[in-house]
Amino acid sequence: TPDAYPSGSTTIYVRATDTDPATSTVCFDVIELELVVNPIPAIALPLPDLTLCDDGTGQAIFDLTENEPSIIGTLDPTLYTLSYHESNMDAIDDVAPIGSPDTYLVTVPTTTVWVRLEDNVTECASVASFELVIAPIPTFTAPPATLEACDIETGAGTDDDGITIFDLTVLDAGITAGDATLVVTYYVTQADLDADNPITDPSAYINTTP
Repeated sequence: TPDAYPSGSTTIYVRATDTDPATSTVCFDVIELELVVNPIPAIALPLPDLTLCDDGTGQAIFDLTENEPSIIGTLDPTLYTLSYHESNMDAIDDVAPIGSPDTYLVTVPTTTVWVRLEDNVTECASVASFELVIAPIPTFTAPPATLEACDIETGAGTDDDGITIFDLTVLDAGITAGDATLVVTYYVTQADLDADNPITDPSAYINTTP
C-alpha cells in the first residue's frame, strides 16, 4: 500500500508511465526515491510530577520549567524547541502552547500538563506528560500548652536546677490523631522553624532555661 508503506531508511524506485491512449508507444521513466526515517527526541519517562502545598486558597502557581532538565536530559537544548500544552492533542498538533509556563496557575488538586519536544532541523517531535499536584495542608490537633517532666540530673548542671530531659515525641500521637502519614518535627525558635532546623533528638530534649 503506497499510502502506508512501513519502512526504515531505504531506497525505493518510482516508475512513471504515460497512459495517454493517443500515444502509440508506452513511455515510462524510473527514478530513485530515498526514504529517510529521522529519530524522535528521546524523553526519559516517566517525567517527575511537580507538587506544591495548598496555601489555603485551593490553588497554586507552578513553574513548569522546573521539569526542563528532566525533559531535555543530555540533549543540546539549543537544537530543540520545548513547549507546554494543556492537552495531548494540542501537544501533538503543536497548537495553543502555555504562554507563561513559569507562572502557570492551577486551581484543581491534580492536573496534567503535556510537553512537546521538537527537533529544530527534522521537525520530529516527542510528546510526554507529567502531573501538577496541589497537596492539602495536613490537619492536626494543637498540643497542650504545657509539658511537664521531673527535674533530673542531666550532666549539664545540678539537681533541682530546672533543667531536665523532655521526651517531646509523647505528643506526636495526639498531634497527628494517629495518622501515620504525618511526621511531627519540633523547633526551639520561630527562626529555627523558618530555616527548617529542627531539634535533632526530640525524644531527649534538654531545656535551656527553667
